[in-house]
Amino acid sequence: MQIALILIMKFAALFATLSVANAAVTVPLSKKSNEDFIAEVRSTFQLKSTLGDSGEITIKDYQNSQYFGEMSVGTPAQKFDVIFDTGSSNLWVPASDCSNCGGKIVGRKNKYDRTKSSTYVVDDAPFAIQYGSGPVSGNWSVDTANMGGFDIDTQRFAEVKDASGLGIAYSLGKFDGILGLAFDSISIDKTPTPLKNLIDQGKIDKGMFAFYLGDEADGELTIGGYDESKFDGELVWEPLSQATYWEIDLDDVSVDGTSYASATSGIIDSGTSLLTGPTSIVKDLAKVRNCEERSDDLGTR
Repeated sequence: MQIALILIMKFAALFATLSVANAAVTVPLSKKSNEDFIAEVRSTFQLKSTLGDSGEITIKDYQNSQYFGEMSVGTPAQKFDVIFDTGSSNLWVPASDCSNCGGKIVGRKNKYDRTKSSTYVVDDAPFAIQYGSGPVSGNWSVDTANMGGFDIDTQRFAEVKDASGLGIAYSLGKFDGILGLAFDSISIDKTPTPLKNLIDQGKIDKGMFAFYLGDEADGELTIGGYDESKFDGELVWEPLSQATYWEIDLDDVSVDGTSYASATSGIIDSGTSLLTGPTSIVKDLAKVRNCEERSDDLGTR
C-alpha cells in the first residue's frame, strides 16, 4: 500500500506520496517558539474542529515553531499533546513514574498510567531512541490508541521514563510526547507506526495525511485525505528518494547566486522548526542574512 504526505503551507504547497478508508479527519495543530519554551509567558487557549463522522478534537494553541495536537492511549482514553513528527517513526508518551519528564508546575506533563487502562498489554522490552536534540528511553507497551477520532487496536508504543536528554525544549515545553509519521523501515524494532496500523486495520481508506501550516496561529493535520479549501491550483506530486524519511530529491540549493551541487536531497520534517544542512551551506546562508552564531542551552545556531 502506498502512503502520501501532503504538506500545505500558506506560502507554498509541497507534496510527496503513501495510500488510506472512511472520511478524512482534520486535527488542529499548535505551535510554540523556543523563546516561549523558556519564558513560559503566553496563555493557552482552545480550538475545536469537526472531524467528519468521528466527532471533535480539542487542542491547545501555543505560538510559533512547534506544532502539536491531541491523541490518546488506553481505555478509558488518557489524552496527550504530541508532536506529529514526519522525521521519526515511533510513538512515545511519558510513563507515570517518569522522573525526568517536565517540571511539577512549569512544563508539567500528562503521563500514561498502565494500571488505569483495561486494554493495556504487557511488553516491557527496553526502548531507546536518539533524536537530533538528544535521547529518550523507557520500555515498550501495547494498548489501544486514538488518532483523529480513529481507534488503533494493539498499538505498540513506548512509555518513556527518562526524557532529560531533550533538555529544556521538552522539560519546559507544552507537548507530552512524539508521534512519528515516517516509515516503519526506520522505526525502532520495525514497530508499525500508528498511521500504518490505521491503514492495515481498515480504519482509513486513503493512505494519506496532510499538514496545513500557517505563518500565524493554528495549523491542521488531516488524516486520510486533504482539505482542498486550504490551497489554490493543482497538487504537484514529488516522488520520494526512499521509503525511510519523507526524503525528496532537490533540483538545486543556492545561496546568493552560488549553487551547491552537493545538496542532492532533503527531508520534510514536521518535528523541527529548524533548517539544517551541510556546514558550508549554512555558514554562507548565515553571512547573507547577517546572522551571528551563538550557543546556549538550546544549542548552537
